[in-house]
Amino acid sequence: MKKFFLAAACVLTLTHCGCFSVLAKDNDGIETLEYGGINIVADGRKTAAAEEPFIFNGVLYLPLEDIAKAVGKEVRWDKETATVYIGETPVQEEIGEIKKSENGNVIYDSGDIKVTYTGVSIDDFDDLSIDLLIENNSDKNYLVDVIDFSVNGYMASQYGSCEVVGGKKALSAITLDRSETAKFGISSPADLKEAEFVIEYYETDDYLYGEPVKSEIIKLNF
Repeated sequence: MKKFFLAAACVLTLTHCGCFSVLAKDNDGIETLEYGGINIVADGRKTAAAEEPFIFNGVLYLPLEDIAKAVGKEVRWDKETATVYIGETPVQEEIGEIKKSENGNVIYDSGDIKVTYTGVSIDDFDDLSIDLLIENNSDKNYLVDVIDFSVNGYMASQYGSCEVVGGKKALSAITLDRSETAKFGISSPADLKEAEFVIEYYETDDYLYGEPVKSEIIKLNF
């Protein structure tokens, strides 16, 4: 998308310069630019574009945002991942878009506690594990837990508690009992389709009597 708008800017410059058929010539040949008179019809309706379409070396370039809007789609540019989204973007149910980080997908961030999904593995007991990185960005000690867990639409038992000291990180996992998940047709990471759960955390000293902080429902698609 950035390249397209850069190209469109060049078209405007060339228009003022009167250069409309040849951009450059070197030992490898001639690069050609053609524009003017290119009509855009979307779903039977002629569409006006903010930037003029053009043909460069035989390839037709169209203004993506204008075309998308003409057919009822939104366009969004994600600078961090250098990705153009047309229409729907990947979302985590009720908590917003999945954010890419150095270690994987950030699935929850309250400010104090940040949880990143880093992958799926098999532990020493042949149980499936959904691997997490938990960061405690506060000066308090927290016990982080997973509740209301389901996988591929089935409610399932899991082990996912982790205590994280203030200012520290911990490698954790949501570990599934293979004997149970086998009943759901899940025997390898490839069988995982989706998981839903809620993250909650307490101050360690108030675990028995304190009110936990809870996330909205988090949905992972594998």
